[in-house]
Amino acid sequence: MIDLIAGPWIGEFGWELFGWQGVLRAMSPQYKRVIIIGRPGHQFIYRDFAHEYVEFVPEGNEPNMWMNEGTVVKKPEGYSGLYIQPQQMTFMPNAPQQAFIKYAGTDTSRTADFVYHARDLSKYGSGYMNWGEHRWRELIEMCGDRNMIACIGSKDGAAYYGGADFRGAPLSNVCDLLSRAGVLVGPSSGPMHLGSLCGTPHVVWSGNIINKARYEDWWNPLKTEVRTICPEDSPWTNDNKEWQPTPEEVFDRAKEFLCVA
Repeated sequence: MIDLIAGPWIGEFGWELFGWQGVLRAMSPQYKRVIIIGRPGHQFIYRDFAHEYVEFVPEGNEPNMWMNEGTVVKKPEGYSGLYIQPQQMTFMPNAPQQAFIKYAGTDTSRTADFVYHARDLSKYGSGYMNWGEHRWRELIEMCGDRNMIACIGSKDGAAYYGGADFRGAPLSNVCDLLSRAGVLVGPSSGPMHLGSLCGTPHVVWSGNIINKARYEDWWNPLKTEVRTICPEDSPWTNDNKEWQPTPEEVFDRAKEFLCVA
């Protein structure tokens, strides 16, 4: 048996979860050792099958969705074996040759009834999905005082409106939290897809109707409970970028997973 060297993945986190790491996990039993090249902090999602993780920081280029455009690197020196890069793979949303696990930690102290991802990015023209402060605070108030609240995401890509701040926390800590959470709420994003692999019931919204199938079927191998809110006419087809759900619409779905009056 030979070694497998794979990476780096520099594209969107959601596509790394459902179009890359699952492929490598399915391939891993065929190789003596698996060496993953990837961004700092992402080694947690490969921990069950990777023997080594080599950190790679992209040089000034923004990831371009699943196409993973950016710096192309050569196989690291000192390694021998099969070397593959994401650009060589086929990323179909329902690709059968993938293997997934549930991400969950052992720290039972990390829990919350209500977790939110207040997305604060506008890349690829998707900023229309983001809520402002008023809507987030209105939703959080609806959850009631009895619910423990937490916020996830990156420090530079998510806003904070109260509760335990897990933005920028290690993925192991975030997965500890999510695997025991009552519900995760937010617009379509990588952290929402992570919730699916943590078995976290989630309420997600997107202006693209195809994301309904992605969250509920294609990218839901654990059959995690999810409520997807999309407009009947997708903004991606009619150029209407102003659509957003109301806090009342979101809470109506989230309360199925919350112990609130």
